[in-house]
Amino acid sequence: MNRTFSHTLTLNAPAPFNPVLATLTNTANGDDVRDRVVVIKGPSVADGALSPQSVAMRINDSGLDRIRAPRWRRWRETSSTWPVCCLRGTVIADECFINVIGCWGSAKVRIANPPPSFGSFSLALDSKTNAVGANIAVRNLRLDIDIDGSGLVPDCGLRLTATQMSLNGDYALDPAANPRDVDVNLAGPIGAGFVGFNHQFTYGLCNAPIIGDIIQAFLPDIEQFATDGIKGFLGDPDGAGPQDSPIADAMETTLAGISISGAVGSGLRLMFDAPLFQIAEDASGITFGSNASFTVSTGGGPGQCVPPPGAPNFSASYAPPSRSPASGRTPRSAMLPTGSASASRAPRSISCCAGQTECGLMRTSLTSIDLDGEGGVPPVPLTSSLLSLLVPEFGKLPPNTPLPHRHRAHARAGRHGRCRSGRRAGRAQALARERRHRRARARNRLAERRLRRSPGFGHGLPA
Repeated sequence: MNRTFSHTLTLNAPAPFNPVLATLTNTANGDDVRDRVVVIKGPSVADGALSPQSVAMRINDSGLDRIRAPRWRRWRETSSTWPVCCLRGTVIADECFINVIGCWGSAKVRIANPPPSFGSFSLALDSKTNAVGANIAVRNLRLDIDIDGSGLVPDCGLRLTATQMSLNGDYALDPAANPRDVDVNLAGPIGAGFVGFNHQFTYGLCNAPIIGDIIQAFLPDIEQFATDGIKGFLGDPDGAGPQDSPIADAMETTLAGISISGAVGSGLRLMFDAPLFQIAEDASGITFGSNASFTVSTGGGPGQCVPPPGAPNFSASYAPPSRSPASGRTPRSAMLPTGSASASRAPRSISCCAGQTECGLMRTSLTSIDLDGEGGVPPVPLTSSLLSLLVPEFGKLPPNTPLPHRHRAHARAGRHGRCRSGRRAGRAQALARERRHRRARARNRLAERRLRRSPGFGHGLPA
């Protein structure tokens, strides 16, 4: 005899939670034990699989203002965009400059020493429909170039200075080929312009008396030439191809550090994966929509836990249909002071609860009760003698029999435990929950008073 039994039940699919209470009775003495199982008949997501469209992060324009300063300051200090465009010898133009019935003079224009410099740098981001506008201001710019001429164009040195160089463009954000990254592309032409522009020839015949004036008369407008050169360098080199505009590439590097998976996973002691399925820009901000999964990794590192002995191992978690949190705009009241917010739908929250349960969240043991709080009388062990003061039937057991209360979550084949979603409840739900808590606290205080007034309290009980 293997001391097991089974029973077939008809499940109620619309419920979908089907509680089952099993009672096993000893016919010899009437003792019984009970077990309650909730069988869920409904859709599920396999352990480790992604819950589709289940989590979203929203960054409003105010949030963009907060993240841009530190991240773009670091980009300014570490990005390769500025050094690459300004390495000595970088060719910024190679064309004919004196064209009168044929080319009479051409030149290669290269970056010279000393390397370019600027005094300060600022960025303003503005979310728009299907794009993010980036307005960059580079102040107190100085750029030295070498003109390697041929024909009527001599070799010359030229220094360009400007009080401010402005760069304006719209950039579209989409999930990259690796959906955990953001792909940024220049959407339309980039705008460039100077304030307080000046130029000065530093060597060569271009600045010589008489002949220099003649040469400069044939040269193009220097400011317009510099503007066109900046636009050409910072534009998208291949349009819809795989190459990126230098500024778009820098934005990808910046956005690579914006993720909720690492912080959330570490905080919950779970491995959290949130690949993007959509990035939606509108006039108020950006919504990053993700698929999501929670998995358990054993260890002591970030996002890991050590499951206690006997912890369940769920093969799947309940996934009821619900609206994607990426649809619709996040109400202002839900935004954090940083101008950002996150939301999830039920399957992701239930999967999170299942993972935490596997890590021991719902495995608790109560072996004693502290009747007067910290200090004072030490906690009193839960025994048959103590509990018989409340329920006389416990007096049938041998005196001082330990009666610990244990709460365990179990995984059953084909059954999935359910955790409540962690989404923000409405005000009415919060008030109802607080009323239940007050009633429970009142019952506990009443039970303590009855226990203290009982004749056996404090006599014959273990200290």
